[in-house]
Amino acid sequence: MAMTLTADDMGKLLLTAASSGDVAEIERLLSAGALVDWTSPMKNASTALILASMKNHAEAAELLIKHGANVNAQTTEGWSPLMLAAGRGHAEVGSVLLNHGADMDARDVNGNPALVHCSVGGFPDWPQQTLRRFVARCSVATLTKSHQAETEALRARVEHLEASLEATKEQMHAALAAKQKHMDSVLAAKQREMEVARAAHATASANAAEKLMAVTKRISEFKALASRC
Repeated sequence: MAMTLTADDMGKLLLTAASSGDVAEIERLLSAGALVDWTSPMKNASTALILASMKNHAEAAELLIKHGANVNAQTTEGWSPLMLAAGRGHAEVGSVLLNHGADMDARDVNGNPALVHCSVGGFPDWPQQTLRRFVARCSVATLTKSHQAETEALRARVEHLEASLEATKEQMHAALAAKQKHMDSVLAAKQREMEVARAAHATASANAAEKLMAVTKRISEFKALASRC
């Protein structure tokens, strides 16, 4: 006789599957009737999407959102999926959340939005495109002065990344140009050496021919003298 799972049983299994990124199990549980936004008091009221975002399981997050997961759900401490992604530098799942309209201005219990979690995390190494979108989506008008400073710092980080990329390109071009110039110089020097060697060889050959002719002439003279004797 098959055991019937309760809503809580299925909810716990869904949280486990989301935490491990088990897409097939998530699909199975949701198809069987599991509540996509089921929360457990044992996990700070975390939903499956919150756990998937915390572990950077982008495919699992996409699937949960497709099944209606609340992209702005919050834990008992007010942490949203985007805050968790930002604070841990999870660019892939962060991009998924942004694509589905995650609220940039949602606050945790301390009044901090996702942007602050990103900056407190040490400006994690998100891809430049995602980082630019992250800043662009911020509602600066709703941030406090301190949070505006965080926004400006993040913008400065983006500008620094762009400047560094451009400087690297220029350095590479300069290095390639210098290397090409050096190779051209070495080649020209080798060509001059070959020309000098060819000229020296030609001169030596001419001198040798003259000496041979002189020796041949002397031999002929000696033979003529000997015949007269």
